Amino acid sequence: MATRSKIIPAKKANPQQNPVKAVIRRYGSDSFKYCEKDRFTIVEGEPMHGGEGVDRIIFFYCPMKWSDSEKQLNATERKKVFQTVGEYLDKKKIKWKFSYWR
Repeated sequence: MATRSKIIPAKKANPQQNPVKAVIRRYGSDSFKYCEKDRFTIVEGEPMHGGEGVDRIIFFYCPMKWSDSEKQLNATERKKVFQTVGEYLDKKKIKWKFSYWR
């Protein structure tokens, strides 16, 4: 008599174990696009040359809206976006700083 093997169902992914991965891409020559959960926002910046000692300026007070809802990012979301963009620039070994005016 043949025996059947037991099929073990795959475990469901726990959202806390697998956080949503954000993706950072260059957007044009100056800005960056932060993508997560099928939506994105644009982080404005500017390449620098010369005596500043940095390669890129990121504008901290740039207006930021989600592409899917056109809602402004709240303070927590903005902090997360800027943190992720900063980590991306550090990983690429790009010297950068925030500019608090535009």
